[in-house]
Amino acid sequence: MSRTTLLLLLAFLLSVLCIIPTAADLPSSYDMRNLNLTPVITDQGHYGVCWAFASISSLESSMIKQDPKKYTGIDLSPFQIVYFTYNRDELIDPASPYPRLEGIAGDYTNVDETNPQDNIYGLTLGGYTDQVVYSLAAGFGAVNESAAPFDSYGNNTAPSLETAISMDEIVLDSAVSIPSSEQDDIKTMILENGAPAISFFITGDEPYLEELENGEWVYSLGDTDRESLESGGGHIVIIIGWDDAFSKEQFNVMPDHDGAWLIQNSWGSNLSNGTYIWMPYDEVTDPVTFFLGTEPWFDHNYQYDGGTLPADKPVNQTSATVGNVFTAGGDERIMAVSLDTDQSVNYTVSLYTDPVPGNPDSGLLLSEQEGTIEFPGYYTIRLDEPVPIEKGQNFSVVYDFEADDTLNISIDTSTIADEDISTTTFARAGESYLRTETGEWEDLSADGETNLRIKAFTNDTVFSIAVDPISVSIEERGVSASGTTNFAPGREITVTLVCPNGENLTQQAVVTKGVTENTWEARFSPVKLVEDDYFVTAVRNGVGAESGFVPGGFADLLVLRAEPTIVPVKSVV
Repeated sequence: MSRTTLLLLLAFLLSVLCIIPTAADLPSSYDMRNLNLTPVITDQGHYGVCWAFASISSLESSMIKQDPKKYTGIDLSPFQIVYFTYNRDELIDPASPYPRLEGIAGDYTNVDETNPQDNIYGLTLGGYTDQVVYSLAAGFGAVNESAAPFDSYGNNTAPSLETAISMDEIVLDSAVSIPSSEQDDIKTMILENGAPAISFFITGDEPYLEELENGEWVYSLGDTDRESLESGGGHIVIIIGWDDAFSKEQFNVMPDHDGAWLIQNSWGSNLSNGTYIWMPYDEVTDPVTFFLGTEPWFDHNYQYDGGTLPADKPVNQTSATVGNVFTAGGDERIMAVSLDTDQSVNYTVSLYTDPVPGNPDSGLLLSEQEGTIEFPGYYTIRLDEPVPIEKGQNFSVVYDFEADDTLNISIDTSTIADEDISTTTFARAGESYLRTETGEWEDLSADGETNLRIKAFTNDTVFSIAVDPISVSIEERGVSASGTTNFAPGREITVTLVCPNGENLTQQAVVTKGVTENTWEARFSPVKLVEDDYFVTAVRNGVGAESGFVPGGFADLLVLRAEPTIVPVKSVV
């Protein structure tokens, strides 16, 4: 391969992401190679897939940083992300969506590509890191390279549908975008979270890219007019280090200051192919994106935003309230929610069950917590306490935002990136809402093509009810029954006192929030008490418990400590 061809292998632009440490006591230089913390060197070959290669390398780097012993050498598949970014139509057909992708059915990424390479869209088209963020967030990957292998210089075969969402090795936790001007924040994030993806304009024209004697390269374009160049284009790589003392005089186009980023390329491990390149700090002008990963931890992803391109809805004010309404597919606990923003915000996130249609912040408030997002990006927000939901139950995730500047609300809507890439969003009325300046809720999804980028992550659960020892007051002719449950506060449990004469007394006990466990309580009075067998049953939605007791002694207050026995509901009479 010629040097000129090699240097023009690239693709396109970028996006953003990450979380926030302080910038004190930063080293003047840092090189991941010296600490064996670099992700595997990749080779995109003659395909325009640098956007996926760099993003996945950043994700790998975050895992290596978390646990070097476990994840050094981790090799995830950029090809799987490329494929399911541009070739997912079969999985999201609204008439028959793939299991676990029902919420984003009809959200298509459209490409204008004639005779695609290997009949796979996107291999030579290029792309954006935003597309990787939103594909990963929707559940597409990341999988091991062995599950979706890539031939950098040969023909490729479409990966199996099972690799779409069923074989994830690592999932996206957050993607944080830091402005290139915030160099100390970028360096701190690198130290704590690994390598970010960056985009820049690259050309193979002389004298901008130059090989050093040690096999590394330097690159500087400076203020050179891009349109005057014979060749060039957008390229995305990762930063693996820096050197504040790197002399500006080593660049043919000399920057104003010393100092440079060390980048790792995706053109193979042969150093003469530009594996490692030093680039002046000032050469990086777009935000850098940190892809932060974690091992799979949730069972279900409730979402409506399957589009792969960013879009915003300006609200012309510095505060706003938005919310998504979902319907539970099973008995589950909400463990976390997501937030996507292109600016710094303070937020309060509230979760409600059984909201009134058209009013997301009605119903029963079960969780509320506050936080601050310093940098734009996609974030997973763990709930301080999981929220129980039952199959078929509606629930809402509502955000109140406050910002210093006018707010732009992140949405998924039909969008055009360029003449080759666009998206189509399919929305249903009643999914996404924005509170207007008048205080009324506007159904954003009623237009059929707009949803908020808000998700909810849940794990399956098994509900239970326990009955405490029964308390009997002969003097007051009363029976008090209580217990614990993992049903949500506000839910009702049907409590029945079965008397020896065949009479059944029934009450609805409302679950209340306890310190360590949720509780319920019911009191029956007056009750005809005799020294015979009584039973208390507590039942909700097919889950039940029973406890038996025999009043005795007939003192002013008698507490009997019968051991509760869990029984199937069908045996409760």
